[in-house]
Amino acid sequence: MTTIYGYLRLSDEGMKHFDEYVAELKKNGATEIVTDRPTPYHRPNFYKLIANSSAGDTVVVIRESHLSSNLTIAEQLESSLALNQIRINILDTKWVPINESEGADHGGNGH
Repeated sequence: MTTIYGYLRLSDEGMKHFDEYVAELKKNGATEIVTDRPTPYHRPNFYKLIANSSAGDTVVVIRESHLSSNLTIAEQLESSLALNQIRINILDTKWVPINESEGADHGGNGH
């Protein structure tokens, strides 16, 4: 059985929108939500998620920056996931919480 994970790496500012982010991840199929606080190169819960994932599983993130604030590292993580047949669904690189931008497009999947 495959699992769809939602992953958030949130700062104090991002935590203000936690419920909105979780709702967006769930709207996109996430059944398990995993979070980390942003520290450079230290995402223990993300690495546990990956270690426990199987081929066919999916990881949903709001933004690519939730994987890493370094684009090269984010791309390496995406490649590693692909090699292990774990899909990554990046909803939108310009996602904005609903209450901050009335009428904005909130997701990369036609939302």
